[in-house]
Order: sequence, then C-alpha cells, then structure tokens
Amino acid sequence: TILLGRMSTFLSLFLASMPRTNWMAIRQRAVPTAIRHFRGGLASASTVVPQRMDVTSVCETKRKPKVVVIGSGLAGLTAAITAAESSADVLLLEKNDKLGGNSAKATSGINSVNAKEGDTPERFIEDTKKAGHQVNDPGLLELLAEKSTDALHFLHDRLVSDASESGGTVNELSNAIRGGGHSIARTFRFPPDSETGRPVPVGWTLVSTLERHLRKLPNAQIMSGMEVTGLVTNKDQQKVTGVKAHRTSDDTKASDSASVKVESIDADAVILASGGFAASEGLLHRYAPKFAQLPTTNGAWATGDGLEIATGVGVATRDLVHVQVHPTGFLHPSRPRERSVFLAPEALRACGGVLISPTSGKRFANELLPRDKLASAIFTHAQPLRAWLSARDRDSENDKENKESSDSSSKEESQEMAVAGMLLSEKTVEAFGHNA
Repeated sequence: TILLGRMSTFLSLFLASMPRTNWMAIRQRAVPTAIRHFRGGLASASTVVPQRMDVTSVCETKRKPKVVVIGSGLAGLTAAITAAESSADVLLLEKNDKLGGNSAKATSGINSVNAKEGDTPERFIEDTKKAGHQVNDPGLLELLAEKSTDALHFLHDRLVSDASESGGTVNELSNAIRGGGHSIARTFRFPPDSETGRPVPVGWTLVSTLERHLRKLPNAQIMSGMEVTGLVTNKDQQKVTGVKAHRTSDDTKASDSASVKVESIDADAVILASGGFAASEGLLHRYAPKFAQLPTTNGAWATGDGLEIATGVGVATRDLVHVQVHPTGFLHPSRPRERSVFLAPEALRACGGVLISPTSGKRFANELLPRDKLASAIFTHAQPLRAWLSARDRDSENDKENKESSDSSSKEESQEMAVAGMLLSEKTVEAFGHNA
C-alpha cells in the first residue's frame, strides 16, 4: 500500500514533487467555438465547458457531422456527450482498456464560482491571475470562471439522472472547501459516505457517471484500446479531416511496427482531450528539465500523445514550460524512488492538514498557498530524500547502498524530492472522510 498505515491522526510521509500536468493550448483559441462550429477542425479540450453545438448552421449537407474525441477523461467525456446531444455522430477513442485517464484519479473536487458565499466570476478570475503570475490567457480564464457554474450544473444533472435510473442515492457536489490559492471556498466535492464515513472518490464517480450516460446515447460510440498515431489533413494541411489509429493489442502481437494495422477514420472535427505529459521523461526533459527526475501522480498513460500528433501537422502550442508540481503525494518507505506515486490530495490540506518538518517537528508553511509557492516552501524546509534515506538507514545494512544511490542522484541537474509529514486532527479526518 502507498499509505503508511491507516489515514488517521498522523499521515506519516509525503513527497513534494509530482509533475502533474501541463498547459497546452492550440492557437485556435476558443474551444467552445471549436465545439459549436466544428466544420473540419482541431480543438484542445483542456477547457471544454458544456455548450450546445450549432450544427445546423455549419452543415451544408443533410448528413450528421461526425466528431472524433481523443481521450476519455472528464474533458473528453464532456465533449463527447455535448457533441452527441447536439445531434452529431460521435466516436470516442481511448488508448487504455478502461476510460477515465487521470480524471478518474482526481480526489479533491472541482472549482466553481460559489455564489452562496458571495463569490463572483471576477473574484475567481483575480484569484487565478494571482496564482498564475498574471500570465494566464485572458479569454480562456474568463471562459473558465463564467462557465464554471454551468459545468457544475452539467455534472449535477448527469448525477441526478444516473441515480434516478439506478434507484440509488444522488451524489451531490455540495461540500465546498477552500483550496490553495483561493480566497473563498469554491472547490466542490462529495460529502463523505453517510454510512461508512469514507471519502467518495470525486474523479472516479464523475467519470463513471458520464461514461454510463455516453454509452446510452445511440449516436455515440466508444472504442477503448485504440491508440491514435496521427491526424489526417487535406493536401495543404489547413484542415483536419480525420485520425489514424490502431488497436493497442496489436503492439504486443506484432513482431515489428510494419505489421501493425493502422486504421484511417474520417471526421468533420477532431477534439484532443488526451491529457498532459508528466509521465514522459522525454517531453519533461524537453520542456521542463528541472522537474524531469521528480515522480508523478499521473498514470503511465500521460505521455503527451495529443501534443505529439498535433505538432506533427504544424499545430502551434504555448506555455508548455508551465508544468505544475503538486505539493503533496505519498511516499512508500520501501520504494522511495518510484516514478509514479499516489496523490495526497489538496483536500487533505483544505480540510485542515498541517505540514510538519521531519527535522524540527514544526509547521513550516501555510498549507493553502498556491501550489507552486507551497511546493517551493516544501523544497526549502522539508528534508531532501537523500538525507532522509541516509538518516533512516544510518544503522542498517542498506546504508552503503543508499549512499551510492545518493551520490549518483546528486549528479542530476534537477529538483530532488523532499520528505515531510502531515498531521490531521480528528476534525480534519471527519471532514475529509475516513480511509479504508
């Protein structure tokens, strides 16, 4: 298990250093516009919000437009449902066997303007600008803030519909907590389970709900185990007309790449919702070398496929250097150098978790700082992994091995993990939810 024992009053160790995602945007800026007017185009779904598509205004023929969505996280599922409910034929492609991507791993909640507490889109924008050091895209930021309530309602409606059809209890995103960098509580999550007291997994619940909804739509098709390897364009590469893909099972069966059967799939629009590249050491070395040696809370699938295929046909990108380092994740004591680690969610800190230095035993930072500032404080005040390993194993037979590993790691010109502790009061545990 990733956790050191049960999640109770003391969560023993965490590491500050998880490259989590990147900000990718196509210079075809307005994503909702790309969704509404998708006549032969490419869109990044990183900022998709649910809107009705005006398909009648862009279709010159009587046939239904066909939309291909690449990726099945929350953005991809939302885009696919929105397109299908707007009368398009939709094909969603996912390279993994299961849907959800990193969205299924998310545990803290979803941010939205909290009008009940006097919040406004303008306040949301200002908080985000401060956290983003004023380099945010103004148009996308305004869209994010103003449509955040619509996005929450979109999810709520699907949760209600899902519960109604199954005869179960409606999970409501009714608990608002204040996350890092926010001036007000606007991160909405599910209350702990009323019977067990355990936290309800936000990402997995939302993804599974949307997946069930999408599968019921007659004009939507899901193909998992399909990896997209390229975009098909017209002769002058001014219009995306489809994708090239193959079944991932072919990779293991084929003795060489030439025997892998690649399919060409036509489309009137292609929506990229394939996630970031935090699991790709190569892309991290290219765009954010400082963080290339840090572990990630992303799944192994986050290899920047969408970025590679988009740039392969000349699509322009921006802000790829802004790789987010999530401050906290769980460190497994017997596997301290794993490349993938389990997230210690921000909600733990938002519910009252306190960060403690392993050397002084004292609190060293405001746990609700923006993530980059909190990560910096952890790197400064917490104990470097090599020093922690050395102290832990000073009297063990593994001391020499750890020293050799430390000497080798010190040659890397990149940020090293830092180890500290997190204290949770009973009140915090009650608010977050008791772990299994």
